[in-house]
Amino acid sequence: MERDKNSSGFAVFIILIGISILLINFDILRLSMFWGVAHLWPLLLIIAGLSILFRRIRYFNVVLWLIFFGIVIGYSYLNMDEKSWFFGDTVEMVYQEKAAMVVTKGMVDIDMRQGTLDIGTNTNNIISYNVPNVGIEEKTIIDTGILGSTELIVKDKDWDDLFNTFQNRKYEISLPNHGEWTFDIDGAVIDGMIDLSDLKVESFKLDYAVGDIDLFISDKTSGVYVIDFAVGDIMIDVPESVGVKLIVDGAIKSIDVPNDFSNNDSTYYSSNYDDASEIIEIRISLAIGNIEIK
Repeated sequence: MERDKNSSGFAVFIILIGISILLINFDILRLSMFWGVAHLWPLLLIIAGLSILFRRIRYFNVVLWLIFFGIVIGYSYLNMDEKSWFFGDTVEMVYQEKAAMVVTKGMVDIDMRQGTLDIGTNTNNIISYNVPNVGIEEKTIIDTGILGSTELIVKDKDWDDLFNTFQNRKYEISLPNHGEWTFDIDGAVIDGMIDLSDLKVESFKLDYAVGDIDLFISDKTSGVYVIDFAVGDIMIDVPESVGVKLIVDGAIKSIDVPNDFSNNDSTYYSSNYDDASEIIEIRISLAIGNIEIK
């Protein structure tokens, strides 16, 4: 009997997770409403302690988990304007820029554990970064020796400092709006705004575990975009003139595409796919979350 009481709370926790995923799948809840877990995780310690103290009270664990989910959703909803997976003061930044008058081939290689990523373009013919001045193993802007070939590399240190896991870390990248670019971005937790709407992209790869990403694509690109998330919200803005082939793989997801897109076995095509002068292919692997194509 005592064992049944102790297991009832965990059973309710699993049920609540399942219900939440189902509601996210039907777009009743948004995954972004659960970002508050990153801030409220100490509540889990409190729940564990209360569960031990009051283990003899029938269904006490059930009430605890219901309260926890209610607090997380309420907190996230009330603070949606200040939404962030991270907390604390922003880590001090270090800035560097370099003239890039002529770029024919460019590469951006980012390996960040977690943080807010902002990538955009400029008309000032510079390539620049503004990144945390701690926890970084490498931050460089390199002329490869080949005329017009440039690389920007930002890599965090290994996961050897758990205290900094949820620091409020920001990474800001600005690229000249010319040349053809390749992106390879990896990490664990991300909240990102990647605006490539004025940039020609040859290939783009984004590989993260958790987070939200807004990606804006140019009308002068025919690149391949590969996005791999475990849990997240993904919004991609594509110009109407660009033909789109969208391939989606995942377990529990919500997909929102324009009405003129056709669907063939988890592959979506824009109505102008066969006729557009610029065509892109987007491959998304998402276990749980939401996908929106605009």
